[in-house]
Amino acid sequence: MKRIILIFLVLFNYNSFGQNTITLNLPYPCSYSVSQDIPLPQGWSMFSTYISPVLAGIDTILGEIDMGVVIVKSGEGEVYWPEYGVDQIGDVSIGEGFQIKMAVADTLIVTGTPLIPEEIPIALPQGWSIFGYLRQSPAAIETMLSTISGIDILKN
Repeated sequence: MKRIILIFLVLFNYNSFGQNTITLNLPYPCSYSVSQDIPLPQGWSMFSTYISPVLAGIDTILGEIDMGVVIVKSGEGEVYWPEYGVDQIGDVSIGEGFQIKMAVADTLIVTGTPLIPEEIPIALPQGWSIFGYLRQSPAAIETMLSTISGIDILKN
């Protein structure tokens, strides 16, 4: 889904003679919204998104598939556990990756603005990390991580 959002900017000013003047900027596309379909199998898997969601709360992002979600874990150990009303994750940060356990397979649909990965640095702390993949197409892991030194183990 690609949606163009148009903005009309109207400015009301008083000119030097005390008269109202109107400035109207014609509509122009300022952003667009896309959707990403993320298939989630039954059981454990991992996910991230290349979308900056319209609403960033993990409960909102997972809202359509919430009945099938058992638990979600962030790289920092925070959990979203809908059955017990636990949400330690809150808003999803750009570049985060998550582990998720699904009771049944489903497809997560994330809607928002596509990210430009070259403009978003992702900090990797020492130790284990779960981080997101921000590109819209696959690329070799060796290429994506070629600028990072000190990687001992990488697993999916």
